[in-house]
Formats: sequence, structure tokens, C-alpha cells
Amino acid sequence: MSDKIIDLDERRKARDTVCCPICRSKDVARIVYGYPSDELLHSKDDDIQLGGCVVFEGSPEFQCKHCGC
Repeated sequence: MSDKIIDLDERRKARDTVCCPICRSKDVARIVYGYPSDELLHSKDDDIQLGGCVVFEGSPEFQCKHCGC
């Protein structure tokens, strides 16, 4: 249980340092790539966006929740 709390705190800290290159909003979600677990698929956490199963070099790590960039 404590591992999940640490991961959540680290994820939020990293997210808070990122801003959108277009609109400069700090309201961003981390993009998670790969086959999602059932827990992730049904998550209500809007700090996570599913990025699909294929990852390319240079794939974005975050998506702006304000402008969608």
C-alpha cells in the first residue's frame, strides 16, 4: 500500500513541474503507454491519459488538460 502512495506522490510532484508548451498551463496529465490493467482502465483519475500500446521515440509523456496538446 505504501508503494502506491509513494508512486502517487512522485507522479504528482513530476506533473507539477511540467507545463504545456502551447498554452503554458500546468494542468497536465501523465500519458501511460502499454496494455492497461483493469484497475487503470476503470480509474477515475484524470491525472492519467492512456497513450496506446505502441511507443515511439519522442512520444509525449504528458497531455495538457486545458488545450489538449
